[in-house]
Amino acid sequence: MRQSVLPARKEKYPAAFPKLDDGQIAAIAEFAECKTYRDGEVLFRAREVELKFHVIKSGEIEIVDRSGDESRRMLVHEAREFTGDVANRNS
Repeated sequence: MRQSVLPARKEKYPAAFPKLDDGQIAAIAEFAECKTYRDGEVLFRAREVELKFHVIKSGEIEIVDRSGDESRRMLVHEAREFTGDVANRNS
């Protein structure tokens, strides 16, 4: 797998990749379901219509582009970050 193409953007644009504080995580936990995923498990795929909203409590979520001949790591979300469709955070 080729290296990530976006790590510098996380550092350059921290507002685009915010870290949630304890209060924000507690507020989300009131209506969220806590799940544990196995290493390598796919949470969503490109072009899926219903993307879930994921908050990372521990570990990492790796975003991988598999559209070409070689997989390419696009981004790694870490603890206290989130991914998915923010519009679905209430579903």
